[in-house]
Amino acid sequence: MHCSFSTTVIAAFSMLSVVCAGPIASRKVCGAAPVGTVAQTPLLQPTGITTASACATQCKGNTACLSFLFGLVDGVDKCILYSVPASSLPPQTNLVAYDIACTSIPSVVPTAANPGGLRTRQTQGTHANPLNAAPAGAPAPIDTPKVNNLAACLASCKGNPSCIAYTFKSGVCKLFGPTKAKRAEGVATGAGKAGAGKAAQDHASSSDGAVLQTPVATHEAPLNAIPAGAPAPIDTPKVNDLAACLASCKGNPSCIAYTFESGACKLFN
Repeated sequence: MHCSFSTTVIAAFSMLSVVCAGPIASRKVCGAAPVGTVAQTPLLQPTGITTASACATQCKGNTACLSFLFGLVDGVDKCILYSVPASSLPPQTNLVAYDIACTSIPSVVPTAANPGGLRTRQTQGTHANPLNAAPAGAPAPIDTPKVNNLAACLASCKGNPSCIAYTFKSGVCKLFGPTKAKRAEGVATGAGKAGAGKAAQDHASSSDGAVLQTPVATHEAPLNAIPAGAPAPIDTPKVNDLAACLASCKGNPSCIAYTFESGACKLFN
């Protein structure tokens, strides 16, 4: 009787352990460093893949693929497919893991400063894509043109070769040029992408956090940047330039942020 009771209890605890372990084992991994402890044999390693989303496409096209690793290793983009869940993959330098079920996978080309190709918030503007926010450090504006709305303020910035950021608040348009940190990145002098990314990374790590603070966006003053948390866009209107993308945002009551990169306009709420 005693042995039978003990066997029953052990069996019950075993079943409970399996049930409890199930959700943990199947927990989805999306864009995180792998934490597995056992080496896994790759299913396939396609070449010429430059973004995590493209790597996901390769995985979805392979019926045996359940997860993949992606990132920049020694200057080379790596896409590695596996037939096990991402939670089983062991750590590898600069590579991040995704399960095939992940629904929001970035299409960002990795750099030395962002080897995992993860989404990053825009913290500095460029003349081609000026930031709708005062730059970090609250520099003095380089100009305050007399205009009546946000779109006209953006147009003034686009018409000023030194302008990389702008704001329109309380009826006042302010244009801003490169800060000392921005010039240090070598963007204005045509420095390489890797060097620019490293300078930006160093500046971010040495600041008091102001650079990484995201300005508050509203429909009246939408932010020209991807909101924190990298949400999916609410719309991708077919427009040809940044000003038209801003106009699309202003025409959408739910829009508080927008981006125009590589010919694609994205609106966010």
